[in-house]
Formats: sequence, C-alpha cells, structure tokens
Amino acid sequence: NGHSFKFSLIDDYLDCGVKNTLIDSNKKILSRLDDNNIISPAATVVNSELKFCTISSGCMVENSILENVILMNNVKLKNKKLKNTILS
Repeated sequence: NGHSFKFSLIDDYLDCGVKNTLIDSNKKILSRLDDNNIISPAATVVNSELKFCTISSGCMVENSILENVILMNNVKLKNKKLKNTILS
C-alpha cells in the first residue's frame, strides 16, 4: 500500500485504552522522534507551533499552538492553544 511505519522500542506498558494514558503514551513515543511530531502528508499545518502532536489525514491547523495533541481525521483548528487533548 505504500505506507511506511516507524517504530521505537519501549520499556513501559502503555495502556492506550484510557484517555490520560493515551495522551501520556503519545508524548513518550513522539519524544523519541527527531521532530517530535507525526503529521500526515494529507494534513495542512500553517503558521503553527506543534510539540508532541499526531496530526491525521485531512486535518487543517492554522495559527495555533498545540502541545501533546492527537487530531483524528479531518479536524479543523484555527487560532487555538491546546494541550493534552484528543479531538475527532
């Protein structure tokens, strides 16, 4: 399918079925990447600061500051400041 996957070895059990643990796990995993973010090629980020963020396909982030945020498909954000949040 042309998809590529990145992986990282972890020493912890990360129960991602609980919101707070999912957010903590997101930050822990992304902190091991060079740019600390995963942004879909099908997402658009304009004039924004991202740290420990996962941005899914179809998302639009504009003029925003996001820290440890997970955006599911097609979320649109403009002029937002968010931390430790999951939006779908």
